[in-house]
Amino acid sequence: MRFETEDDKREMQRWSRLAIQLIGVADTGAADHITVEAIVREIDGPDVFAYLRRELPGSVWEISKLTDVDRHKLSRMWQTCAQGFEPKQFHISRNGLLLLAAYLLHFIDIGHAIIPK
Repeated sequence: MRFETEDDKREMQRWSRLAIQLIGVADTGAADHITVEAIVREIDGPDVFAYLRRELPGSVWEISKLTDVDRHKLSRMWQTCAQGFEPKQFHISRNGLLLLAAYLLHFIDIGHAIIPK
């Protein structure tokens, strides 16, 4: 059994802060142009975070404090989700930022899964 380290906890905190920021930006309506289709296309591209940095307020990055390792991991994990799941499996059909937040919550959830005895 692997115990969660302080680094693991900090990573989850950064990811949960990013999810909160993405939901907040989506709620303002300012990013309604970031559709599910647009975000899936960007996930499959070379650098989804370059796109997000252009489209989102700087406060998103100041608050979440993502590391280069976080961005690399999340890019790969988002690609896996985009290839393996339909957005509707996460109950998302319109807003791409909400899809990314749902993916983040999914990662946090599976990272803390309890294996049945």
